[in-house]
Amino acid sequence: MINPIKNIVQVGQNLNLLVEGSSIQGDFTAKGDVRIDGELRGNINSTGRVALGSKSKVTGNVYCQFADVGGQVVGNVEAAESITLRASSRINGDIKTARLVVEEGAQFSGGCTMQPAGYRDWE
Repeated sequence: MINPIKNIVQVGQNLNLLVEGSSIQGDFTAKGDVRIDGELRGNINSTGRVALGSKSKVTGNVYCQFADVGGQVVGNVEAAESITLRASSRINGDIKTARLVVEEGAQFSGGCTMQPAGYRDWE
């Protein structure tokens, strides 16, 4: 008997989604991971990972442990551990993190501050 459930990988305790075609206006606070494929006009504050899909648009600041940016951000991105800028990413703002990965094709216009891993100056 094949057990299809054994191949499931747990991403995190909680996953909060904003799907493509959806939009929110206002700040978004989450305990856990966040995936945005729609549009958010406001700040994101997450205790986990924030993944911004290639069609996402965030007008506001992003604060989290890990950021994986594939869409557009007009605002600052601060991640205590790491930021990954995918080839499709467009950031107009400052970034602050301990580790930075930039794929060829990513666009970034702003300042960059490297800090010790785990450092957070927001709450």
